[in-house]
Amino acid sequence: SLDLAAANGNRVHDNNGTGLYVDGAGVHAAGNTVYGQDGTNQVGLQLGSGSQGSSNLVYDNFFGIDAFGATISNNRVYHNSSTGIQASQSHVLGNAVYSNARGLVWSGSSAYVARNNLVYGNSLSGVSVSGANLQLLNNTVVQDAGNAITIDNATNIRLFNNILWAGANYALAVSSNSQVGFESDYNLFFTTGGALVGQWQGTGRSNLNNWRVASFTDANSLFVDPQFVDRDGADDQIGYVSPASDGRDDDLHLSSLFGSDHGGSLAPVRDLVTGLPVVAPISFTLDDVQSQGIGGTVLGAVLAGDANVAPGDHTRLDGATLVQRSRCAVDLALEWSARLVPVRQRAWAPFR
Repeated sequence: SLDLAAANGNRVHDNNGTGLYVDGAGVHAAGNTVYGQDGTNQVGLQLGSGSQGSSNLVYDNFFGIDAFGATISNNRVYHNSSTGIQASQSHVLGNAVYSNARGLVWSGSSAYVARNNLVYGNSLSGVSVSGANLQLLNNTVVQDAGNAITIDNATNIRLFNNILWAGANYALAVSSNSQVGFESDYNLFFTTGGALVGQWQGTGRSNLNNWRVASFTDANSLFVDPQFVDRDGADDQIGYVSPASDGRDDDLHLSSLFGSDHGGSLAPVRDLVTGLPVVAPISFTLDDVQSQGIGGTVLGAVLAGDANVAPGDHTRLDGATLVQRSRCAVDLALEWSARLVPVRQRAWAPFR
């Protein structure tokens, strides 16, 4: 059920195979807790062609969510031993995916979108993309191990308005077989330790300028600390540690002097009594610093009709991505420019 307060969902666990499988147009799995399908190649939630899976908790499986031809939205997917979400020919929207081996493995051959997802703290890789004509918009990908985003065996991939943070390897690695039709701009990059901004033609590009010169992309992107509210949360631990410290407190909203949502990702969390998904407790709070990911140049891009900054999208302001609530980009840019009302952002690049 999409009404999480009604607690009508199911707890599906410890099966010898797939936990929950739905298939067909109009079939919707929502508000369920799916865990414990942890044998090799077992799947927590499997979504077939035309189906939807939203507002579910999917954890402690081998594969968290496996989807073909489906829509995957607003799920919290964590601590799965292999891949959090593996999806083909599917839209991937507003999920929080963390503490898996691999966060999101995504493929397809049409204009499918991965948008407003938060992917972080996975042990091997963040987002891996293959296929053609796929779009990655407004995602936050934060990896201290492996690449944040890897694009391989792909053509015509579009990457706009994302936050990419790497603590090792590359923030963005584009294989030589994936350069045809590749477009990327209005992203916020940040690296720590020995990580590099990108890989292009098999060569590491250490900083944003080197990346631009090599790839002819990201002319309007930024390299700057996104200044998350509290990346490791109240427990000072990134991601899942235990059932009592399950990562719900990790707060990757962008800090704002005009206020941001505090308390963690907006994806549902596990109720400690029923075990079912419930709405995450979030508070609107003024911050002590202003993220440089929040600015004003999106106004000009939108008003100029920039095709990569669409008024209906959750667009970033001045280089980062920003998810705002129920407002279009023009409204947001005007609002921010005039500073009439506090800007509210979500956790995925906003984020989930």
